[in-house]
Formats: sequence, C-alpha cells, structure tokens
Amino acid sequence: MATSENLQRILKQLHTRENAVVADMLRNAGYRYKTIFGATIVDLRTMAKEYAPNHELALELWERDYRETKILALLIEDASKITKEQMDKWVNEFHTIEQVEQATYQLFPRASFAEEQALTYCQRDNDLIKATGFLMAAKRAQLQLSDNEEFFERVLSLSIEPSIEAGVNLKRTIATALR
Repeated sequence: MATSENLQRILKQLHTRENAVVADMLRNAGYRYKTIFGATIVDLRTMAKEYAPNHELALELWERDYRETKILALLIEDASKITKEQMDKWVNEFHTIEQVEQATYQLFPRASFAEEQALTYCQRDNDLIKATGFLMAAKRAQLQLSDNEEFFERVLSLSIEPSIEAGVNLKRTIATALR
C-alpha cells in the first residue's frame, strides 16, 4: 500500500479513536498542536504495529502537526534508516515530554549513532533536548545496546550539573535515567 494511502487510513483510524475529554485535557496542559485527537498511547502503539517499520510513512506522519501522527512517526520509524539530520530535526521540534519518552523508549537508542547524539543532547540548553539525551543513554544501558563505560561515565558526569538548575521535568527525567 502506498504511503499516502496508509496516511489516509491512519487518519481515519485516529478519528475513530477521538476522545474530546482527553484532547481538552492535553490542550489545557499546554500541548500545542494543530490537532489533538485524544487517542491513548496504548491505542497508538497498537496502531503502530500494523505499519512498523516504515521510514517513508514516518516522515510523512511527522510533517503533520497532529499529536497522534507525531507519536506514530516515532513508533513506526525504522532505527536503521533514521539519519542524524532527521533525528536532530525531530528533537528540535519536540515540545512535550511525551514526545521525548516515545522517541527514547525504542527508536533513538537503537540508531547506530545514538551515543554520539545522546552526549550532544545532554549538553544542550533546552530541557526537553537534555532529557532526550539522558533517556537515550539510559535506554541503551537498559537494552544492553552498549558496554562503552566511557560513554556512560560521561553521561553520569553531565547529569550532575543540570540537576542543580534544571526544571522539574528535567530533574525527574535525570532521576529516571539514573535509576
């Protein structure tokens, strides 16, 4: 099935999962998207299984300013096809911790250049980008994707400074990553 046909099919599936209460709650929490359907992460993960991995569809989904299409893009992207430029673009467009979490649970840590990017992100000024770096490193450790002690030592050393001046979300993320 062509990518744009899959996109239309996904949009129809999202409409059937609309939840106005959840969508309003997310808007009130500060989520800024053109469209929020209010679909749950569980629903989105179930949907993603039908399409993953699919690099082209992930790119197409990301370009929509919809909460659910951005999350689906993160869930269906092929870690072997993501580029540094694409990862940087997506990370720089993150505006919720939800996006950070979905990107770092499976996709970003499996990229061949994940350690390099994680260290770069841990040193950025933006709390969501820093959180991305710390969670990428933590997930690589959890999935045993690396035994590079120097990498983990550098991440640990970087976690000390931001924890002093960081916002509450970043402090929680660093604490989670260290666990």
